[in-house]
Amino acid sequence: MFSFLILSFLSGVIELGSVYIGIVHKLPIYMIIVLPLFYQVGNIMLSIIPSRMMRDITFACLVLFLSFSYCIYPSFWILAVQLAFDSYCIQLVRMQHKSLCPTWLKRSFRIGGFALSPIMLLGGGQIILSLSALICILLILRNFMMRKDNKEIVREKKTKKVEVSMVMIFHQMHYFVYTYIMPIYVYQITGSVILSCFAFSLTWVLYLLPQTIAEKYNNVNYKRMFFFCHFFLAVCMVIMAISAYFNRTAIVLLFWMLTGIGGGSVFCIRYLCKKYEYIDMSFSENIGHFGGTLIAVLLCFIFIENAVAVLTAVSSLFVVIALIWSLYIVGKEYFYEK
Repeated sequence: MFSFLILSFLSGVIELGSVYIGIVHKLPIYMIIVLPLFYQVGNIMLSIIPSRMMRDITFACLVLFLSFSYCIYPSFWILAVQLAFDSYCIQLVRMQHKSLCPTWLKRSFRIGGFALSPIMLLGGGQIILSLSALICILLILRNFMMRKDNKEIVREKKTKKVEVSMVMIFHQMHYFVYTYIMPIYVYQITGSVILSCFAFSLTWVLYLLPQTIAEKYNNVNYKRMFFFCHFFLAVCMVIMAISAYFNRTAIVLLFWMLTGIGGGSVFCIRYLCKKYEYIDMSFSENIGHFGGTLIAVLLCFIFIENAVAVLTAVSSLFVVIALIWSLYIVGKEYFYEK
């Protein structure tokens, strides 16, 4: 489990740190978000490319080779490809130990990675990328030697049926369509990477609250919690969009903090219907991660001046769609049982 927590920490550093690399290089906003988009490409690769030990090690070795190339000829696209392969390897190895780790502990290390994400700036990101690739190579080889190889991983993944959850997709798209613009927004206001990553980390601390409360009180109604929290989330996103349009910075930041309380109810999606309790949500999550970030890049390219207002408005739309879809599947199951 220790290796899982270290990789959870590094995943937080790399994901948010890629945004800060783009910021310090003074890239256009849409190009900054292209970097975490490639990080999400690694996640979607994990869902569609069959895992093989030699292929996995090759991907990790490519990260190391590209680090050497980057030192000779620094290139935006070299870094982007590294992020994709490194993300793939990190998520692959983390997947093997995910079930053994409590959710609160896993997310705490992710938050720690977000809080310390400026260390990604050391050596243009190459130190952290190379370190994580080396760790992945060692863990992949160790798992092979212990006969916990990729065939077993595949069998573990197949214990739950992989199906698409539209509620999960739109929930994830709501978050990833706006999340990477916010640290950029805070940096533009403060000029400080430290304050930016601190604010981002704080939203994740609040994100832990709904599940912590649900686990403390065993009689929580998950469906009711989901609808209440997501309605609150939709209101927060609308207020953020309006406030960003009228340049009310303090209100934008306040309601950004509060979004964690609503978004933290994502774990309730599994309890919306019986079908969701028995399917693997990871593919739907990865679709939402990639799709939301891709839409963010496209919208930032089109709407340069009002990017924060536009992205938060689109995010609120996705929350509403997730709510409507949830009402549909809950109602469908209720009337079917009747």
